[in-house]
Amino acid sequence: MRRPARLLPLALALLAAPTMAGDRPERIVSLNLCADQMLLLLVERPRIAALSSLSRDADLAPLAGEAAGLPMVAADAEAVLRLSPDLVLTGAFTARASVQLLGRLGVPLHEVGIVGGFADGAAEIRRLAKRLGAEARAERLIAAMQSRLAEVSRPHHSGSPRTVIYQANGIAIGEGQLSSDVLTRAGLANIAPSLGLPQGGYLPLESLIRARPEILILEAYRPELPSLAQALLRHPALDAYARAARQIVVSSADWTCPGPWAVEAVARIAAEGQTP
Repeated sequence: MRRPARLLPLALALLAAPTMAGDRPERIVSLNLCADQMLLLLVERPRIAALSSLSRDADLAPLAGEAAGLPMVAADAEAVLRLSPDLVLTGAFTARASVQLLGRLGVPLHEVGIVGGFADGAAEIRRLAKRLGAEARAERLIAAMQSRLAEVSRPHHSGSPRTVIYQANGIAIGEGQLSSDVLTRAGLANIAPSLGLPQGGYLPLESLIRARPEILILEAYRPELPSLAQALLRHPALDAYARAARQIVVSSADWTCPGPWAVEAVARIAAEGQTP
């Protein structure tokens, strides 16, 4: 899926800027998809001992290409220990038994938090960068993202197009998630809360069509591989409604994690969402 990348070359160019050596981890292992992306943006490749097993999945990982050539590791304590890491990055849902065992064995850990939007994302980048000794690089990245975000964001007001983000299994995205923040900054109105789903959740197809959103944002994951989870997104009734309304198709990788790709998702959705 085409993903605009005006900011991406700028962000990746930050990788060429050296960071100061010192008391910092030099054999870093990531067991989390979002941590993979942050790590690739914040440190030099030789410091990365391994990335998660999802790091090269282009449908999920915005920097799948940059992950090529780096080792991958499963969230298995024994496999991680063989890499002799001096820091392991995890997420809230990383295999808890493995993470707890690594902690008991004295392996330094850092958990990347779940972000609810760009502001949370900047805070998480700074928090991780401090642990990595990459504060200067993080500030350059955040400044570039904020500058581009100010450029592409659209006003959000009472007349903003009524929009639903619809995922596999009929899940509508509510507030407090990066994807919802992308929507708001693109000048669209997420109506999931008004449908009784403030944090998101299952939205029957009938209820979706009855709500008559002006814009449908469909999150596709490997559409070329049929699955029961994706079947609802190909339902004839949804297809007919999508043709009558406006439809924007996004990739899961567009907002896997806060980064330049999410800013470019704002730019694309703003452009497509405001076009009659």
